[in-house]
Amino acid sequence: MVLLVAFFMAGFGLLLIQRNFEIQRTQQLLNSELSQRQKFFENTVNLKGSALKQLSNDYSFWDEMVNYVKTTNPDFAKNNLDTSLGTYNVDTYAVYRPDGSIVGENSSKEMKDLRLNRLSPDFFKRLSSNKEAHFYQKTSFGILEVRARDIVPSSDAEHKTKPQGFWVIGRLLQKDYINNISNLSQTNTSLEGSDMNPEATAVGDTIAFSTQLKDWDGSSVGMLKSTAKIPLINDLKKQYGKQIQLLGGLFVLIASFTLLAIYFYVLKPIKQISSTIDHQDTTYIDSLRHKKSEFGELAQTVQEFFDQKVVLADAEFRRNELDKLNKEKSSFLAVAAHELNGPVNNVKMFSEYLDFLIKSKKDDQEAIDKQVHRIEHQTVKINMLLNDLRAASTGQSEIVFNIRNFDFDAFFSEEIEEAGFGYKHKLNFTGSTGQTINSDPDRLGQVVSNLIRNAVKYSPDADHVDIRSKFQDGQIIIEIQDYGLGISEEDQKHIFERFFRSSAVTGAFPGLGLGLNISKRIVEGLGGKVWVQSTPGQGSTFLASIPLDSSSIVNPKKPAEETNTLNPEKTNK
Repeated sequence: MVLLVAFFMAGFGLLLIQRNFEIQRTQQLLNSELSQRQKFFENTVNLKGSALKQLSNDYSFWDEMVNYVKTTNPDFAKNNLDTSLGTYNVDTYAVYRPDGSIVGENSSKEMKDLRLNRLSPDFFKRLSSNKEAHFYQKTSFGILEVRARDIVPSSDAEHKTKPQGFWVIGRLLQKDYINNISNLSQTNTSLEGSDMNPEATAVGDTIAFSTQLKDWDGSSVGMLKSTAKIPLINDLKKQYGKQIQLLGGLFVLIASFTLLAIYFYVLKPIKQISSTIDHQDTTYIDSLRHKKSEFGELAQTVQEFFDQKVVLADAEFRRNELDKLNKEKSSFLAVAAHELNGPVNNVKMFSEYLDFLIKSKKDDQEAIDKQVHRIEHQTVKINMLLNDLRAASTGQSEIVFNIRNFDFDAFFSEEIEEAGFGYKHKLNFTGSTGQTINSDPDRLGQVVSNLIRNAVKYSPDADHVDIRSKFQDGQIIIEIQDYGLGISEEDQKHIFERFFRSSAVTGAFPGLGLGLNISKRIVEGLGGKVWVQSTPGQGSTFLASIPLDSSSIVNPKKPAEETNTLNPEKTNK
């Protein structure tokens, strides 16, 4: 069966290779046809404009035209210029003096109000040098094909003398004109807008190309787009399609006979073995596995399967346990990555700003020292998180706190200032506590950073976040209020759960759903609590209460263990 499939697959492959080769060759012919059709189309357009060009040339070195520019004789224009409109199929004309001012203009009876757009002095400078011009103008009646020529005496047929005036004529590209172009070029031609790009493509059985119509200054006013059907590739595909169907039918016929043989000589014995396995009855297998055949080997394998069933069950149990451990490890790494992201990004921003200060403001030592302090502050946080990683690698999963005395208002102000360094939102801070507390400033810094980061993230259309602090009932209360999406009552019940993310933000805002859970664990570990007040569509306020002394709740490290390996002198700041 494998050989049969391989044989037919080789046949199909060769047929497809030949088909693709023929299609490529036909595509080359189609591209050649496109090039020839495009050249023929351009020649056809030029041929249609030959009468307009002839009139432009003939009247440009006529002495009466020179006199008309000087005298502006209306009888001359009526008897000679107006009559030329119908004779040469011209829709409008205009005669200009050498300085570009108008001498006279008119249009055909069918287009009484049609007038050429006024031309700028730059155009007439160019026309004086080039002697003639061919361009298009966009009017309320449609697009005009325009021919312009400088006027010189008849003795100067080569227009070498200084122009005595300028002769400009135009013809509308009307429906009859477009249809005539289509018939002559054997294409389907249409007049498109100026916002399209020129193209020349040969896709499938269709060739398409376009000619851009430009004003005298090079700006586009429209496009002549042409398409034509040349059913070469489709015919070729149909021919090869019939051959593939024939080969496929032959394959199905031969494969049917082969499968019948396989069923009676292979599948039927296998089905008997399968039934034996389903009923857990090895009687048939015992008689079969001693035979020297493929089915005997299969029966022996089935017997070994029963023998190894218990071993496999034990291996499956061990694998599940290993998967559980891997998931716990991945979860912890996600938390670590989430928490490390903030201080690492801050170090990067502060370092870049420090570099700027050193290079541009070398004398501002206070600003430089401030940035150095900020970087040192962030390295303390990074070191704390790395210690968490080391502790987790030894099996410890609880948060470790480092309790010490510090001025809460100074700490809170510094955290807000550093957090606002990288955000476009303004962080409005009000209130004070006047308290010195005995707690863990590094862990509380995690809480403040997480809550501010969330407030900024989930209020993308707001420009500020309000932050407040106060001392109330023996505890410090901090409030961080945003003006963003808000949280539904149902989601508020789960907002502090690990990996929980509201359906309103999933997909629209990146995140792991870890920040609020981590903040809750830290605050509660210090003896406080955290909660949320929110109205959907009006924003959210996250609040946290922090006791003045957490030393009786957690076990602080000994002073010798508080040393920061990155910068020991900054540990107690």
